[in-house]
Amino acid sequence: MQQISLASSRQTVQHWISNAKEFCQLHPYEMVHAIGRSTWFQIGLLIGTWWLGTQLAAGFGLPQLGNVFGMAGLWLLLINNRIHLKRVQAGAHWLIKHMLLFFIPAVLVVLDHQELLGWVGVKLFAIIVLGTLTVMACTALSIEWYLRLVRHRKAMQRLRHRQLRHSSTGA
Repeated sequence: MQQISLASSRQTVQHWISNAKEFCQLHPYEMVHAIGRSTWFQIGLLIGTWWLGTQLAAGFGLPQLGNVFGMAGLWLLLINNRIHLKRVQAGAHWLIKHMLLFFIPAVLVVLDHQELLGWVGVKLFAIIVLGTLTVMACTALSIEWYLRLVRHRKAMQRLRHRQLRHSSTGA
């Protein structure tokens, strides 16, 4: 078993070295695009958006959480094509894939506070479940709305294209 892990570690290191060599041979313009496509840069961009939203909320003295402002700002940047989805997609996928790691410390708090296992805990659990279901429903509805909007825009583009093609052949 240890030999397998050593072999996979060597392959991983060799893969990193070959990627670094390929990266160093790129033109500076291509390097910028390669960095923008990297998952770690995208995670940094998402964290930077969160941080900026937090700073804005604190700076203006608003009671709303900063991450809400960060999400709203990112959403505005995405729908106005200031940031392309591909610039944050891999980072967002990585964060979602590893989301469980961010919730483990919250579970450990229950071990330190036994009162959460009583009536207070039941109330908190109900609030958490209802809040989670609300967020999931809002997210699903938002995604559905966005997908319908994208399909509508594509259909309108196809219709305009057909009309232009029809008017150019008929005239």
